[in-house]
Amino acid sequence: HRWPFDEPFSAYAVMGMDKDGDGKFSREELAPFARINMESLHEYGFFTSVRQGKGAIAFSDPVDYWLDHDGKALTLNFTLPVKEGAIVVKDARLEVTDPSFFVSFEFAKDTPVRVEGSSKSCKPQLRPPPPGVFQRLSQLGENAFNNAPPGGLGGDFSTPVTFSCP
Repeated sequence: HRWPFDEPFSAYAVMGMDKDGDGKFSREELAPFARINMESLHEYGFFTSVRQGKGAIAFSDPVDYWLDHDGKALTLNFTLPVKEGAIVVKDARLEVTDPSFFVSFEFAKDTPVRVEGSSKSCKPQLRPPPPGVFQRLSQLGENAFNNAPPGGLGGDFSTPVTFSCP
């Protein structure tokens, strides 16, 4: 995962983190905040789910996580591995979404999903929501979010990924 934060949040989040006073934020200076993010996101399942058939695939704890700062905004980087022994990809559906739609996620334009390991020949296929769905979102009032169905509204606006395997 590579999650960029917006500039206002980033400016607030890095207050007091430039320990050496050089005007830049090193990975080491940002490490405590990266750890806090990982601990906090665990409660939400990292907004990531993989279903294979009717079953859910479990994840191990995130690895290789860090924050970087490009001078304007923070980006949280991490790998969320599936639990050892889980066979994932064929007939799998990956989603990264916030059911409340408080946080908006989108896949990168270049290489949005990469398959590694023995299923490397499988090709990911993104299935974006139908045209106009985001216009509909902008027309929803606060009441729509307060009275959202179980599971929230995020699934209506997510881009699930399925996999084509030979």
